[in-house]
Amino acid sequence: MTAIVTRASMAAALMAGLSLVICLRAEAQNSTQPGTTPQPGTVPAGGPSTITQTPFFSTPDVSRHLNLSNNQAQGLNQAYQNAWTVYKSGINSIDPNWSATKRQQAMQDLQRGFYKNFVTGSNKLLTDPTQRQRLDQLWWQYRGYGAFADPAVAAKLQLTPVQTQKLDQAQLNWMNRMNKLGTTFSTNQDLATQQFNTMQNQRFEQINSILTPEQRSVWEQMSGKPYTFNPRSYYTPSTTAPGTVK
Repeated sequence: MTAIVTRASMAAALMAGLSLVICLRAEAQNSTQPGTTPQPGTVPAGGPSTITQTPFFSTPDVSRHLNLSNNQAQGLNQAYQNAWTVYKSGINSIDPNWSATKRQQAMQDLQRGFYKNFVTGSNKLLTDPTQRQRLDQLWWQYRGYGAFADPAVAAKLQLTPVQTQKLDQAQLNWMNRMNKLGTTFSTNQDLATQQFNTMQNQRFEQINSILTPEQRSVWEQMSGKPYTFNPRSYYTPSTTAPGTVK
């Protein structure tokens, strides 16, 4: 029971955060200035819910894919946690009485700060340009639909309002499906992995159907060769709360 309640409550929090950001963006869309070259280190997508305390690259499969040494893995995790601490403190200090525009800007500033702090702390650990590039590519892929809510990505791809609306809705649907998948993951990880792989393929196809051929070409350059994530990159199995959404 503890596992189910914990997973459900955290998933609900993620959904609430994502819904809030989409609403805030709708209210304050004219006040957001898009970035220049979109890279991890600018503005993450989907709001606070996309920045979790546990980094996606901490799972063994992603670490092996990136060919991280033990020192690199430990150093990257420490850099991430340092950035997370500052970010979380800032999120907690946002006044709910502020206007939608001010809250939107504050959240984006904190998100920019998070990625800037992490990238600064990680650059000295990733001296191989190919390794650095692949980490950035996987980060875009990990964010999925949410990556397109990044103002820098939206500007780079020149997304239309209709495309943005479709991608926002797709992200909400994705979060709902992830919430349901968590129940399966807590009891049958093999089955959950099969279902999750299908979901990833469907996400890839839907993104391609929303983007134009020109936009797909730019996105493919940014995100690199598709990587199949294990659901462990999104859920944290444990003896006390299996299937807890990170």
